[in-house]
Amino acid sequence: MESRRRTTLLSLPFLGWFACAIIAPFGLILSNSSARRTELGTLEHVFDVSSYLQLFDPLYAGILGRTLGFAIANTVLSILIAYPAAFYISRQTNGRRKLLLTLVMIPFWTNFLVRVLAFSDLLRLKPFGIEWLYTQHGVLAALVYN
Repeated sequence: MESRRRTTLLSLPFLGWFACAIIAPFGLILSNSSARRTELGTLEHVFDVSSYLQLFDPLYAGILGRTLGFAIANTVLSILIAYPAAFYISRQTNGRRKLLLTLVMIPFWTNFLVRVLAFSDLLRLKPFGIEWLYTQHGVLAALVYN
């Protein structure tokens, strides 16, 4: 019984963080998603399903479908790239493994906006003779890179 109590006490900081960083913002999004705007621009919190019914409008359904397509393609490509790379790195000697992990981590030390702008400049050069900038495969390449 003492072990269970100790485990519960040790998990309280994580549960507090989880509530503040995940549950509370999700609750705000859910609350605001069903609200209506007044004439003054403030939100009136009355449950209104019209916002959710707009998802079935052809305009929004197409955008939602494209977004889900990007998310699925990004996930699949990231897995196809990350797992072989991780497997290769895990099979290296300790010193070489540290070097390879450092090389993987270096791009994350720069600001996200700087990485996006640098990638945009790279795509502007038409790598492989293909127009990448402002195309679906260019957006997917940037998603996978980031």
